[in-house]
Amino acid sequence: YEALTKRNSKVIFLDFPMRNQLVDTFMDDGSTSELNKILKYYKNQYRIDYWQFPYIMDSSYFIDGAHLNSKGAMQYQKWFVSEIASKRMI
Repeated sequence: YEALTKRNSKVIFLDFPMRNQLVDTFMDDGSTSELNKILKYYKNQYRIDYWQFPYIMDSSYFIDGAHLNSKGAMQYQKWFVSEIASKRMI
C-alpha cells in the first residue's frame, strides 16, 4: 500500500459478481454489517474506495458456483470499464 501511494496510485476494492442462488446464503445481516464497518474503516483510514458490483447474475454467467464464464466475464468487464470511465481515472 505504501509503495503504491508513494507513486500516487489509487487502491480500490472491487466487488465480485454474485450468483442468484447464493445471494441469500452468502452473507447474513451480521456479516454484511461487519463488512460495511471494515470498508468504512479502510475508506477513512486509507482512502480506499469500494466499487460494488450492482447486478445479481443467474447461473448462465458462471462455469461453476463462483467463477464467471466468458459471457459473465464480459458483463463484469463492461461494468468495470464503465466505473473507470465514470470516475475519469483513465
